[in-house]
Amino acid sequence: MTKEEIIALVVETVRKHDAKQKKVRHDRRLYNTRLLMKNYNALKEHCDNSVSTLDDDDVCNLSAIDILDNIDNTDKDVYIESIRRSNIRTRIMVDHIDVMLELFNAYCKQTDNQRKFEIVVGYYLQGKSTKDLAEEQNIDIRTCQRDVKFAIEKLSALIFGIDGLSVMS
Repeated sequence: MTKEEIIALVVETVRKHDAKQKKVRHDRRLYNTRLLMKNYNALKEHCDNSVSTLDDDDVCNLSAIDILDNIDNTDKDVYIESIRRSNIRTRIMVDHIDVMLELFNAYCKQTDNQRKFEIVVGYYLQGKSTKDLAEEQNIDIRTCQRDVKFAIEKLSALIFGIDGLSVMS
């Protein structure tokens, strides 16, 4: 092989690897979005019924970086602090999902896709089946399933920000 052929082979191999990694990240984001939506009600209930007292300053002054940096911290009161940190992180995520659902609702209204918002809310937040939702909306069950898939892709882009932009286009 010539030097140029080796370089071309390396470049092509790197491109294929990058494309595969991008797909894996995309699939993981979709999976995580489904998981967050599936467990949204339980997470919200956890926040509402938590014994830990949180000041708004606790939540406002904490960023995602702070959460990640403090994961491995060990204090003498590690269990109590762990519960408190978990509550703060959960509250931040629930608040973030609430805002992203509002943005998705606005997007659906703007693009005449309100049915898709109603279906995702019915499916994930109200626990209705796609069969029941299809009957309510007077659509085929497969259309309802496509609407759920569409909503998860858009919500994934909103929830994960810049990492999800390729999904929004």
